Amino acid sequence: GNGVAALALNRLGHLLGEERFIHSAERTLKAAMQDMAHYPQGYGALLNAFDEWACPPQIVIIRGINDEMDSWQQLALGQYVPSRLCFSHTGYRNQFARFVESTKIRKSDCRLCLRSRCLQNPN
Repeated sequence: GNGVAALALNRLGHLLGEERFIHSAERTLKAAMQDMAHYPQGYGALLNAFDEWACPPQIVIIRGINDEMDSWQQLALGQYVPSRLCFSHTGYRNQFARFVESTKIRKSDCRLCLRSRCLQNPN
């Protein structure tokens, strides 16, 4: 229900850098805040969404050629980090257009994103 929608909107907002999605998630959470405080056991999905809204996840976006992406993925997923979301993309057009140009991929690269701000090729 609302918890899943708030979580999806918040993640999409951070992935695409769209503040309006993050604000929509926030409004959903604020509307249920009083009920969550009085009866938290009935609002598991909303509490998960609230947790991720309050502490946005680290987002790793990997794009490139299949053979080269394996090492990037192993680095990104090598440690268990509960607040890390990792997305991989291969091909000619990138669905995360805000972060990378939409030209043919010539080499693999990686973006580390925190709160809609991205750094290229973190080490």
